[in-house]
Amino acid sequence: MTIARTAFGLAAVAVLALAAPSARADTDTTAPIAEEPPRVEEREVPKEPPVVVEHREYRAGYYEAKVVDPVTRTQVPVAIWYPTDAAEGKLKRGPYVIEASENTDLAEGRFGLVVISHGPGGSPHSQHVFATALARHGFVVAAPLHAGDNFFTGPRIGDPTIMASRARTISAVVDFALKDQVLGKQIDAEQIGILGYSTGATTALQLGGAEASIGAAFQHCKVNYERDAFCRSLPIAGGPGYGPTYGATFGPSYGQGYGPKAQLGNFADPRIRAAFLMAPVAAFFDDKALGHLNLRTVVYAAENDRVLPVEFHAQRIGKAINDPESVVIANKAGHFAFVAPVADYAKPQYAPFSLDPQGFDRAAFQAELSGKIVEFFRGATPPETN
Repeated sequence: MTIARTAFGLAAVAVLALAAPSARADTDTTAPIAEEPPRVEEREVPKEPPVVVEHREYRAGYYEAKVVDPVTRTQVPVAIWYPTDAAEGKLKRGPYVIEASENTDLAEGRFGLVVISHGPGGSPHSQHVFATALARHGFVVAAPLHAGDNFFTGPRIGDPTIMASRARTISAVVDFALKDQVLGKQIDAEQIGILGYSTGATTALQLGGAEASIGAAFQHCKVNYERDAFCRSLPIAGGPGYGPTYGATFGPSYGQGYGPKAQLGNFADPRIRAAFLMAPVAAFFDDKALGHLNLRTVVYAAENDRVLPVEFHAQRIGKAINDPESVVIANKAGHFAFVAPVADYAKPQYAPFSLDPQGFDRAAFQAELSGKIVEFFRGATPPETN
C-alpha cells in the first residue's frame, strides 16, 4: 500500500538553546496538568529482549502526519520514517537535508518501532540521521514536535505542563503508529523503543517508570547552581533567556511549592521496552525515582558537554540503576554532537549550534553512532564504554 499524507511543511532546527528565544509557548503553562492516567503495574525487564530474527537493508521512506497532544489538546506534527524499497531522494526540512523518499510504498516485513523525543527548542528532524539509519535497517521511526517546547515557541525547560505534555504525546504517537491502517499491520508491538536527547531523554525516563519531580531539580540546583549549567536554564526569577514574563510564571520560589518529594505523576508506558538516551537531563529525578526505571537502557554522553555535565546527569543515571557500564562517554564530543549537522545553506544562520570542539567530526561520529543505535534496538548487548 502507498503511504500518502499531507505534508505539514515543517521548517525546523535542533537547538538546545539554554539562552533561548524569549518567544512564549502557545500553551497556558499555568493550567493544571491533565488528569493522571491509571498507574500501571510494574513489570520485570525481560532478561532476553525480543530480537528480530531476519534482517535486511532497506531504503528510507518518509511522510508527515499529525496527532493530538492529550495535555494541550493541540494537534502536533509527526515526522515518520519507514523501510521502503523505493529510491531515496533529498528532502529539505528547515536547515536539514534528509535522505529519503517521500510518500512511497512501505516495504514488506515486520518492523520494530522507535519513537524520538527531541530536546528543548528542537524539532522532529533534529535526529534525522539516526531516524534514517533505523528505517534503512527495518524500523518505523516516529518523531513528534513537542507542543510549547520547540524551535518555533522556544524551549520551556522545567515547565510541569510541558513535561506532562511531552510524555503523553509520545504515548499518543505509539497509539497512532499501532492503529495506522498501513503501518500498524506491520509493526511488531513487542519491539518498541525510544530515542531521547537532552530533555527528550527526561521524557524517555518518565515513560520508563521514573517519576519526575520539580522539587528534585530545585534541590539539586540549590547545591549545584554554579557547577551545573543546567540549573541556569530553569525559570528561577526570570532566568536568562526567558524574559520576565516566563520567569514570573513561577517566581523566585520555583520548585519550593512542590517539595523535594513532590512528583509530577506516573507516565509509564509499558509498551516501550528500551531507551537510548543521549546527553540526558537527570536533575528532575532523585536516585529512588531513577531506581524505578523499567527499561533496557544505554546512555551516551559527551565528554565536553558544558550544558549538561556528565557527572550530574549521565553518570548519575548509570549509578542509580546500578549499571554504570551502560554509560558511554563520547570522546571530544560537545553537547550538540547528537543533533544532526545542518546543511551548508543554513550554516550562517545556525552556526552557534553547528560548532563542535576542535578535532571532533560530528558527521563521522553520527555515522558510527547510528550503527550502535540500530544494534541496541535490535536487542544487542549495550555498547562497551570507551
